[in-house]
Amino acid sequence: MPITPDAWNWESARVRCLREARRHAPTEADAQDAVQAAMLQAWRSRSSCNAPDDPLPWMLAITRREAWRLRPRGVQVDLDGAGYGERASFDDAERIVERLDVQAAIAGLDKEQRHLLHLRYAEDLAQRSVAQRLGIPEGTAKVRLHRARSRLRALLEPA
Repeated sequence: MPITPDAWNWESARVRCLREARRHAPTEADAQDAVQAAMLQAWRSRSSCNAPDDPLPWMLAITRREAWRLRPRGVQVDLDGAGYGERASFDDAERIVERLDVQAAIAGLDKEQRHLLHLRYAEDLAQRSVAQRLGIPEGTAKVRLHRARSRLRALLEPA
């Protein structure tokens, strides 16, 4: 029996959407505003969700659009995780270097592995949803994700 929008776990979705909004909005207040607008929009258009059994990716997309809409033009969000509206300092150099190492390791993966990891972690899809999106059995997705993570781990280990 399919899950109806009225039975969705709205509070859990709101918490996850807030985490997503914080990644894209320039301030905490903007992230809060984006989530509020996104939740309202999702509620009003809940009948148009194409995947009512797994609405979170749809809600996250709405949240990202709302967060981007609130950003002033020409302002970039801090991608280093140093804090909202703050520039990275020398104290953050180690984290920045670590982030660059991770980016280089991800670039060392093949296209399929990067896509799998993107679906699982950037889009925050459950393993089952990744499998559905790719049209493969869930067990296959599980094995491929495991291999991609293992490969990434190997690329990140010091030589």
